Amino acid sequence: MKRFLIAIVVGIVAVVTSPGTAAHAAPGPTPYGFLQPLHDTTKCVDVPNFATGNNVAIDQWTCIAQTNVSWRIEVPDADQPTHVWIRSQSSKKCLTVLGGSTAQSAQIVQYTCTTANNNGLWWVTKNHDSIHNTYWDFENVHSLKVLNIQGASHANGAKLIQYSWGAASWNNFFYFPTDLTPYAS
Repeated sequence: MKRFLIAIVVGIVAVVTSPGTAAHAAPGPTPYGFLQPLHDTTKCVDVPNFATGNNVAIDQWTCIAQTNVSWRIEVPDADQPTHVWIRSQSSKKCLTVLGGSTAQSAQIVQYTCTTANNNGLWWVTKNHDSIHNTYWDFENVHSLKVLNIQGASHANGAKLIQYSWGAASWNNFFYFPTDLTPYAS
């Protein structure tokens, strides 16, 4: 009986480790860090007043070392490794398009992280140039619009919205302290 069990275990290991059959693991969550708009790196994506409820409008605020301006990227479904959540350290909620809207300028809110719908899932795209080095844009899987700072504002309290992607619109690109290449689509 011992030999039979050993053969089964060895057979399973061989299947898992043999070329062409091993599953690719989705990357684990990033460390928490500032998510900063490229057009104003003194600002960070912010959960106002450390709010913990659903549907709280997300804004930008001057970066300080607090958990309400700290975010991480997570892959919620290993079968969809390029669909990511953007999770707040303070509320543990995720950036979500309010009501699943596909409209221009729809508000970005925090909401309980879920894969039940796509309005809280984002694609990450890597960008690079000689002035800014590496930066990212986040496209909503449901609406196909990107994370954006309303009106390219530099003011504290300016709201995050979704908007059609524009190469000349620096308010739809963001810095993040961790390399997001493993998450990029």
